[in-house]
Amino acid sequence: GKKMTARGVRVESDADNNIIVNLYLIIRYGCAVGEVAKKVQQLVYTALTDMTGFSIVAVNVHVGGICFN
Repeated sequence: GKKMTARGVRVESDADNNIIVNLYLIIRYGCAVGEVAKKVQQLVYTALTDMTGFSIVAVNVHVGGICFN
């Protein structure tokens, strides 16, 4: 079959140092996609806010596929 790949992480910022993060994930089969995406979103937001002090305006989670391994 077709091999699915996620594109990783993309970070954008504007002139005011507002940060938008796009995460591209492959989720393991059997996991609750919505729960995993929400948890990743919360953890990344908290970590980036705590570590950088920048204004994180969005952490977008994109599920690029399901892994059956």
